[in-house]
Amino acid sequence: MGVSNDEKRNRGRPPRGYAEKLLARTQYAIVKSRSGLSDSKLDVEYARGKYGKKQSSADRAHVFEDAKNRGKPFPSDVIKRLSYDPRMNGIKAISESHFWGLLEKPPTNRATAQRLVEKCLKRLNLVRLPLGLEERWLSNMWRARSLESAAEKLTDEQDVAREQLERLIRVHPKSLDVIALLGALYREACLTFEPQSASYLGTRFWILIQDFLAQPGFESLDGDLDMFAIYRIIYDRTEADSRAGMNPFGLERLPGSPIGLLLSADDPEVEALLRSARLPS
Repeated sequence: MGVSNDEKRNRGRPPRGYAEKLLARTQYAIVKSRSGLSDSKLDVEYARGKYGKKQSSADRAHVFEDAKNRGKPFPSDVIKRLSYDPRMNGIKAISESHFWGLLEKPPTNRATAQRLVEKCLKRLNLVRLPLGLEERWLSNMWRARSLESAAEKLTDEQDVAREQLERLIRVHPKSLDVIALLGALYREACLTFEPQSASYLGTRFWILIQDFLAQPGFESLDGDLDMFAIYRIIYDRTEADSRAGMNPFGLERLPGSPIGLLLSADDPEVEALLRSARLPS
């Protein structure tokens, strides 16, 4: 039996990760909810052959079925063609967001987290001042605010930083690029032992994921994309564990319960409790 061109292209390619499959499902949800077309009609309209020529229904590529059934993201030429359609506004930004890379490979050290923060800032056309310039910028800002009432003044650098971040969220509501930035900043805060900042950033990441999925058309992703992202980034679980539900009788500790009850393994009450849950003592 001959080998298809598709198989040749995919030879040696590692299996798609779950983040990539969620990207495909997100792309598909956007197009289906906004177009109302069948998969075959979508292929004919957007998945064209060479030189942009429409294919017949019989010769069409199965781009949209592959996204739905195999978790295969749209090719770049299909995304480009979709982006020309006003109904598909935002699909290019969502498809190219660093959010998917964050889910696929969350930063595990400070340097990697900082590099991802910089990438996210660049995507949003933002910069983060070096420490040596922050004090100068804050002094200028406070001088400019000197005529305001005391109640309107910000007390410290963290207040200023959070105000700016909240303003960014208001300017770009339901933006995956902003969510990616929050996730990267959260990992950076955790890896530099900044628990207060991490708590704030993690909470905002969680809320904004829910806000993103509250948009029409994303009903099929609710409870899947959000929980995978939260488990993966906030709880630092592996990809496989992030796809599974939380086991309250497992060994994993969650934010809010970091230490746990440390009891004697020989205590009869403890032994009985462990046996009742069918856990090894």
